[in-house]
Amino acid sequence: MCQVSQGNCTITRGYCPNCGIAPINVDGIKIVNGEEAAENEYPYQVVLYPGTFGCGGSIIKKRWILTAAHCLFDKEGNPIKQNDVLVGYGSSNRNEQREVYAVQYIVHENFDNETFDNDIALVELPIDLILENDKTVQPICLAEESDIIVGGKAVVTGWGSLFYEDKSFQEQLREVALDIISDSQCASLAEIPDATKVVCALTLSKDSCKGDSGGPMVVKTCSGIWVQIGVVSFGEECAKPNAPGVYTRVSAYRAWIDENTGSSTAC
Repeated sequence: MCQVSQGNCTITRGYCPNCGIAPINVDGIKIVNGEEAAENEYPYQVVLYPGTFGCGGSIIKKRWILTAAHCLFDKEGNPIKQNDVLVGYGSSNRNEQREVYAVQYIVHENFDNETFDNDIALVELPIDLILENDKTVQPICLAEESDIIVGGKAVVTGWGSLFYEDKSFQEQLREVALDIISDSQCASLAEIPDATKVVCALTLSKDSCKGDSGGPMVVKTCSGIWVQIGVVSFGEECAKPNAPGVYTRVSAYRAWIDENTGSSTAC
């Protein structure tokens, strides 16, 4: 487990020592028509190439990537072949990343490809990532339920489209600071099967977009450590007024993640 003390604030989060340490600075920037992230600002961020399109993901353990289940299905709803998932890591520039093919992926057994209920998956790498003494490759901590603060800010990153009609995948990683809204507000604005299993964000003119799916939504804790509270799942278009972005709630799936990565504590 990752335990860090700063002043009177102590945080314990899974799984790796020194998880969630990142020089993130997101004032006034956004993915949709936004600006680029700095190099090494998000060392836990990865890109996935399942087939011919791109998604995001996050390093949570030396050998495990967290992403969205829908990223692992093609446009016809068929599962991508296990050995067709390429993972890029170690740089915010997609052309400068190290790459490795996954050995397997695990989609939540109750994932619904129509409603995106239980939109969460794990990707296993064939080798352990070297996390020690490498500022370009670091894990993110996983959040507890108490880390989700309605009205607070969360940060989302990805290489996805800059606007809804855009079909391109960006070369440089982008970032956005979003406002977390309540479960009840989200349920009144979006069609979601179960509001307790998602986190929603709604900020005027700011949003994640196509190609950002599977990427991490993170918040800063009282100790200065960043923790992942959500996984980019779905939304109605991109930055559409009164249309929240919907993110799979990581804390709702901690037991599932523990079980499928082999341990509740080990990195």
